Amino acid sequence: MRTCSPSLLTSRLLAFVITTASKDLKVVSTMSAGYDHVQVSALRSRSIKLGTTPDALTDATADIGAMLTLMATRRAGEAYRNVIEGKWPTMPWSPFLLCGSGLQGVSLRCLSAAKLSVELWADFSPFFRVVVGPFIANTPNQKTIGILGFGRIGQLTLKRLLGFSPTKALYTTSRPGLPPTQDYYSLLPPNLNSAAIEPAATIRNLAERSDILIVTCALTEQTKGLVGAEFLGWMKKGSYVINTARGPIVDNGALVRAVRSGHLAGAGLDVVDGEPNIGHGHELLKEDTIVVLPHIGSATVETRDRMGEDAVRNLFAALGIAKVEGDTDGNGWDGGWRNQVQI
Repeated sequence: MRTCSPSLLTSRLLAFVITTASKDLKVVSTMSAGYDHVQVSALRSRSIKLGTTPDALTDATADIGAMLTLMATRRAGEAYRNVIEGKWPTMPWSPFLLCGSGLQGVSLRCLSAAKLSVELWADFSPFFRVVVGPFIANTPNQKTIGILGFGRIGQLTLKRLLGFSPTKALYTTSRPGLPPTQDYYSLLPPNLNSAAIEPAATIRNLAERSDILIVTCALTEQTKGLVGAEFLGWMKKGSYVINTARGPIVDNGALVRAVRSGHLAGAGLDVVDGEPNIGHGHELLKEDTIVVLPHIGSATVETRDRMGEDAVRNLFAALGIAKVEGDTDGNGWDGGWRNQVQI
């Protein structure tokens, strides 16, 4: 970077790199939506512009959020491990098999002791629901979904989950004054108002009312560690946490303790604090009901192609070039600076 004017970024950009970069450096373009890997204060001190590619990865990341919600609530990670480890043939069937945290063993013992037939299970199910706890219906259906950060990704994640008929959806946002009929709801179905979607009064209110909490907010000083012991303690017993935003927003240790104690039923994480150094012995991987993916939210060919293209276009736009040479999409390029971060 000592001799470049624009810079396309794919890794961490530390302050010393920026301060020792060429005096001609005018713009940095990162192939990502977030920019917590960039020392923004160092860019600001030199009046260097920063570009991101948020629009390119919205759909792909929303897909992962919906997928993790289903994987966590349906215990897909645990079920898959049982198959690949050869345990399926030795798993005796029971009405609560893989239906929720700690249920299958209890229900199987109860059934065995009472010698109840499968046909009679329906008559006794209310009693066993009381005995074994609330983790029976593991599905977004008839649940309250909470979205922590209701931007594009949060909206589209919710849009995908509306098909599973949640009872209510709550959200928090950094732009509370924006009329919901304009920007926030523009990416959601036309019948949004009938879907009982409303802003949560406070962060605590969001935590207390959500059966499934989906984290899609940006990582800032205010959100770092936000989903920690206190926040998780506010959440309902038997609820879930899904994180597709940034790992440090969720406290790993607090999450593990909440799951291990039975307060949370499970979690689905595409991002983890400390990634990619999440080895075989990591505490998150020791819990059957925590699903961890290796930060693949944007990992589709189409998404990465567009991210690369948008990142390069941001460089040209910031430098005031009216049209990219070799542009073949038929639309030209007007030099618009669509994804500038206001630093």
